[in-house]
Amino acid sequence: MTFKEIDPLFAVDVSDPEKPVAMSYLKISGFSEYLHVYGDGLLFGLGRDTDSNFVKLFMFNTRRL
Repeated sequence: MTFKEIDPLFAVDVSDPEKPVAMSYLKISGFSEYLHVYGDGLLFGLGRDTDSNFVKLFMFNTRRL
């Protein structure tokens, strides 16, 4: 499986830089071409769905990951 089939998104706690902790993750079909922090706790994404080749727009609430 390649990144073009499944694009993982990880939430990592780096409050202690010496000991980062993976908090959670999502597996998203397709792949992301652009990610941008949008306000407090939101992450905007732009990508492509590999099954249909359509453009995907998505907004993640990073507080709920």
